[in-house]
Amino acid sequence: EMINLLKELERLKFNVDNLSKEEIFNWLDDLLNFYADKV
Repeated sequence: EMINLLKELERLKFNVDNLSKEEIFNWLDDLLNFYADKV
């Protein structure tokens, strides 16, 4: 689980220059919602 989260965050890091703030927030929201359900 944690590995997937780290991979997603790394992917976000490398894409951050190409994304709008809103897209980044949406991405993080999706990640948080997904992992909040797992806890």
